[in-house]
Amino acid sequence: MSRLEALAARTARLDASLREDAPRWIGIPYRWGGTTRRGIDCSAFVRQYVRDNLGIALPRTTADQRYEGIAIGRDELRAGDLVFFRRRGVRHVGVYLSDGEFIHASSSRGVTISTVESGYWDRHYWMSRRIIPAPPAGDLPTPRSIVRRDSTGARG
Repeated sequence: MSRLEALAARTARLDASLREDAPRWIGIPYRWGGTTRRGIDCSAFVRQYVRDNLGIALPRTTADQRYEGIAIGRDELRAGDLVFFRRRGVRHVGVYLSDGEFIHASSSRGVTISTVESGYWDRHYWMSRRIIPAPPAGDLPTPRSIVRRDSTGARG
């Protein structure tokens, strides 16, 4: 299997894993500043969803999450990437799944899956960040096996 084929297989597994967890979140209401299943905002949702599914610790706010990982182009999106939107200074974040879809906590619909290319999201797309580190050649971790270390070397 070539490295490109291995990466495609890894991305497909990651997408399947993220989509498998989605139903337990869909419909949870949006609450600004909320961090629980009784009500959650977009950055708290992304933080929890990413920690549960990828084992990566993210900061609490969208303002801080926008600096995580590396910047990528919209045409480079893969499952597990963060997608950011901005409208009139208000920032929003979600987790990219595949096929143009992302999961997020919408202020009008609660946690839902939307399409990046749909009118509203397309118009307000801002940037994307890849938070999953690139594996060394020949070492392709599976979803949920990726753990980020903080600056002290402790697992996060």
